[in-house]
Amino acid sequence: MSGFSPGRLHLLLLLLLLNLSWTVEAVRVVGGNVSVVLGESATLPCHLFDTTDTLTQISWQKKTKGKPVDGNFVTILADKTHIFNGGDYRFKNIGNFTKYDGTLQLSDATLLDEGSYSCIFTLFPSGNFRTDVTLNLLIPPVVTVKDDAPLLGGEEASLATCTAAGSRPPAEVKWIMGSLEGSVRSTTTSTLHDNGTTTTVSSLLGVPTRDVNQRLVRCVVTSAALTQAKSLPFTLQVFFSPTTVNVTERSDNSLECMTEANPAASFTWSRADKSWPQSGVTVVGPTLQLVRNTDGVDGLYQCEASNQYGRSHGYLYVHVTSGSRTICWVIFSLLLVLSAIGHAAWYYLFIFRPKQSREDSTHAGRQPVPTEDEEAETPVRVVGGNVSVVLGESATLPCNLLDTTDTLTQISWQKKTKGKPVDGNFVTILADKTHIFNDADYRFKNIGNFTKYDGTLQLSDATLLDEGSYLCIFTLFPSGNFRTDVTLNLLVPPVVTVKDDAPLLGGEEASLATCTAAGSRPPAEVKWIMGSLEGSVRSTTTSTLHDNGTTTTVSSLLGVPTRDVNQRLVRCVVTSAALTQAKSLPFTLQVFFSPTTVNITKRSDNSFECMTEANPAASFTWSRADKSWPQSGVTVVGPTLQFVRNTAGVDGLYQCEASNLYGRRHGYLYVHVTSGSCTVCWVLFSLLLVQFAIGLAAWYYLFIFRPKQREESTPAGMQPVHTAEDQPETPI
Repeated sequence: MSGFSPGRLHLLLLLLLLNLSWTVEAVRVVGGNVSVVLGESATLPCHLFDTTDTLTQISWQKKTKGKPVDGNFVTILADKTHIFNGGDYRFKNIGNFTKYDGTLQLSDATLLDEGSYSCIFTLFPSGNFRTDVTLNLLIPPVVTVKDDAPLLGGEEASLATCTAAGSRPPAEVKWIMGSLEGSVRSTTTSTLHDNGTTTTVSSLLGVPTRDVNQRLVRCVVTSAALTQAKSLPFTLQVFFSPTTVNVTERSDNSLECMTEANPAASFTWSRADKSWPQSGVTVVGPTLQLVRNTDGVDGLYQCEASNQYGRSHGYLYVHVTSGSRTICWVIFSLLLVLSAIGHAAWYYLFIFRPKQSREDSTHAGRQPVPTEDEEAETPVRVVGGNVSVVLGESATLPCNLLDTTDTLTQISWQKKTKGKPVDGNFVTILADKTHIFNDADYRFKNIGNFTKYDGTLQLSDATLLDEGSYLCIFTLFPSGNFRTDVTLNLLVPPVVTVKDDAPLLGGEEASLATCTAAGSRPPAEVKWIMGSLEGSVRSTTTSTLHDNGTTTTVSSLLGVPTRDVNQRLVRCVVTSAALTQAKSLPFTLQVFFSPTTVNITKRSDNSFECMTEANPAASFTWSRADKSWPQSGVTVVGPTLQFVRNTAGVDGLYQCEASNLYGRRHGYLYVHVTSGSCTVCWVLFSLLLVQFAIGLAAWYYLFIFRPKQREESTPAGMQPVHTAEDQPETPI
């Protein structure tokens, strides 16, 4: 112990404390993983923290799918940026050399740019420090919907196909089926291509009936490469040949050929029993026009309706007597192969018996002149339908009368809705006027055509109280009333919000964020696009049905709130039959935590900055731990402590406190001024004083006391002689 002195102990203590400071304030190079959409610009971040060494250069290297590059492809100096290896000037330095920021920007990113980028800071005297930045390429899908042209039938078939082609990562394809929900279904397949992209194909399957024809569905495609979901509306088509052909009298001399077909039928008129008359008859499309008091037009006329899937015929017999013409409607069956027995039975049940009863009650006037093969008149049809409308928008309530030549006297509307009960008619339409009764709700407007047997109404500014059943009634002379029901369904679009659940940093699963689709009708579907977090977070969804028939759907994103989750971008996507397109809300996750280790970094000879990580960002407070604050020579601006040169009285231990609403941490700076100048020594004290004392004693014994004892026991100029027992062991 004769070689030990208090001065030496002071020096050893100072060196140890400085060593502790360097250990805590390790140099950090911060990069990160980056995703970019094909053709857009990517930012490759690279920042150096916690050093006062001199920065001499920043270098970038890469390992990508493109042409291999050996060595640096970008070198950044204090005054210039050099780009090597082919001079790819899509890379641009957007950092700040003096702030230890080597960030690059890559424009017009391609698949060949994907890979790993190494950012290297060269410091003097410490050497090189590096980090890797991984660049991932995202490719948005090309979305198309095509008609699979199903034919009318009773077997399930593909109605339409939605394709999301060439997406990376794979896109998700789904159908919003609206009123067809439950009667159709979808199947989805995916194909991975050699370039890493995926094509996803979803087919909508169902039985191609007339009820399916002209229904509106929607294909919704979501992908991490899309800023918002793509929603493509599509009207289903079921194709079929012309059905029964009806010939309807539009005026005394004008007759129209009508049928249902998809695609629409084309019409051809001909005379079945004779050649076409030289005069007295004209044809315009489906319409046959007869000129009054014209001889030579007697005979059987045929109307052929046809499209690419088939053809059907209707017949009209014309007979002119006493200068006037009496027209008899005759519609022949398409199924000519019916047996004689079947035809006779059909004729007896549907023509002869109804005709006998009808003739008993027919008023005097123009009578039809039957042919030998006269068929029954086509039953009168009133066509309506089910209607869906978004809350606050306008709805069209269709009502059309087909297959009659009777005189229309009026069209009436009645309703049974959730609103105020209405007894009797609330709208009556006459040939020259429309009457609105029962509190005169002028949101209803007649947009039909009385002369064309069209009683369609329009309802503006629809509310939930308007939902219900509407009854359309045609009053004919002499036949009486014919009616149909129109059901009105109200759709309510959801109010979509995303809120932060303010999770605290920890190791247990917690709710990170919540997406709510409130007050939707029908219920909305809520899902999360998790991007790079896919597999490490999950979602749970609950729904609440309200008394007014709307539903609120809440989806929570669950995961372990780590620093890796903090600041990650996710997206909440909401789809609903009440939305014209999906709603896509981007959201940056926040994980909150108190300040971590407080580091004090030298920015210049007299300027020091207090730094820490915290969320929300920390506020900083400087104080002097051992004395009162000096009257002059020291200024504070936020986290920065500034000393004035050659100022006495600033010696002492300074404390920086970093705090936010979740906690606080401290860092320390010891300042000592000698010989008129300020010499600053960084000292970070260990909180565990017991461990510090034990560590100091062990260090002194191992590295000072034992070597010194050996030196003192060895004569000058001689080496110690080891016995076999004293021979040191060879290190393993």
